[in-house]
Order: sequence, then C-alpha cells, then structure tokens
Amino acid sequence: MKRLLYLFMLPLCLLAAMLLGSCGSDDGDGSVSLTDGMWRLEGFCNQQDNTFEAAEAHDGSDGYSLAFKADGTFSGHTCVNTFQGRYEAVDGSISLHDLTGTMVMERYDGDRFMAAVSKATMFRIEGGQLRLYYDGQHYLLFKK
Repeated sequence: MKRLLYLFMLPLCLLAAMLLGSCGSDDGDGSVSLTDGMWRLEGFCNQQDNTFEAAEAHDGSDGYSLAFKADGTFSGHTCVNTFQGRYEAVDGSISLHDLTGTMVMERYDGDRFMAAVSKATMFRIEGGQLRLYYDGQHYLLFKK
C-alpha cells in the first residue's frame, strides 16, 4: 500500500515543484519584475544584426519611460507627451490595450517609441533590463 502511495505522490510532487519554480520573475534571480516601478528607455535594438541605437531625447527631458502596475494598467511619457492604457502579461507575452494620452508636437524619437510600444507582443526581463519586443527582430531596451 505504501508503494502505491509513493507512486501516486511522486508525480504530484514533481509537478508542484515545476509549477512553483516557474512562478518567479523573468530575470531568473527574482530581483526585478515588470511591475517594479519605472522603466527608462535606453534605445532601439535589432536582434538579427545585434545593433543598438540610443534613444534621442533633448531639451533636458527625462527621455522615454514606461511603468506597469499590478492592477493591469500602465503609463509612460515621451519627451513632451504622456500616455496610459491597460495591459495583459502572461509567460513573456504582453498585449497593450486602450492606449490614450497627449500626442501633441512629438519630437525626436517620440513617434518611433510610441509606434513600437503600441505593437509590443513579448517581453523579457534579465539582469535589471526589460526587452519589449515589437516585431520579429526588434525590441525596446529599458533599464531601471
């Protein structure tokens, strides 16, 4: 009888260990999650040819940023505008909905940033960096 119980419990314990091990943040060390404050854009990356282009922001602005909240909302800003909306993120996939905000006289990389954010489909957090993928080979690189 004990042997039968062990045969039943072993697969359940293994399944529980796998499920619990996959519930942490995406960076592997548990230190940073998508909803941990403001993410600041570093630049635009092309993973196919491994190039990086720094985001252009002038006039003393803080540049471009995004903040995801645990309640499923997000907000952000460009050099001159603010925006907000709702998001859903599951297992590295992300979808942004109801994107609204001020879009007046955008400058520098603001239009490019907003176009990429609106097309985001995947994310990855690693080493304090957020990669927000917006097509098959390009992503926005953010840091804390």
